[in-house]
Amino acid sequence: ELSDLVRPIVTLIDIAWLRMHWWVAAMVVLYLVSGTTMVKADEVAIVLRWGRLVGAGTAQQEHGPGLLFTFPRPMDRVVRVPTKKVSEVAIDALAASSTEDASWTTLDPIVQGYALTGDRNIVHVKLVARYRIRDAAEWALYGPAPENILRVEVAAAATRAIGERGVDSVLAEGRKDLAAVALSRAQAGLDMAHAGLELVALEFTGLLPPQALASDFSAVQSAYIGAETGRKEAAAYASTIVSQAETERNSATKDAQEAEATDRATAEG
Repeated sequence: ELSDLVRPIVTLIDIAWLRMHWWVAAMVVLYLVSGTTMVKADEVAIVLRWGRLVGAGTAQQEHGPGLLFTFPRPMDRVVRVPTKKVSEVAIDALAASSTEDASWTTLDPIVQGYALTGDRNIVHVKLVARYRIRDAAEWALYGPAPENILRVEVAAAATRAIGERGVDSVLAEGRKDLAAVALSRAQAGLDMAHAGLELVALEFTGLLPPQALASDFSAVQSAYIGAETGRKEAAAYASTIVSQAETERNSATKDAQEAEATDRATAEG
């Protein structure tokens, strides 16, 4: 009786096993194939095996576009890095708060971002940094988030570059050179921090005096433009007058020489 009771259960187990081993085999194959990764045209991939980077040098660490075959997780982990994509990040650490009121007469250094020029004037700065990933391994593995390092290095480089110049140079004719110097120094800082990033461009989207002093700076700038305009007009007027005077002098000299020659000839005759 016991054999009769157990026989149907054994039969069910045999039937299930005959079908189940195919599913088990299929799952094993899928697990092994799961280590295959498709790397896109604008990406490179790096492989971490048990958490450690695979490869002795950059050429062996970075894998180009195409199919990449690795061991499945948890042995290998593939990190795809878009090295050809140019991204941008806004840097507002030195900018004034968006809630700043024009009626304010003081600046709270805790709330308001700012930088000091070489002649001790305050300016508010907004920047946009465009960058791409240059070293995939450093970008993925080394230190804090690379974008945070980028913000810190760019803000520090801009602060130092502004502190070496007077406010007139910062707000007017020296802005282009200021951006070039800040970019060079920020790139050096990124390289020292092993961020794996390359700065493509650095643009000052805002470079202004404090709101409470904006009208005064505008008045100074207007006066400077007016003085330059007057100087140019005076130089042009002087050039015209001098040219006219020289023409009249040459004409008078010629007339006098002709009169002299006529009088001398008459006297000799």
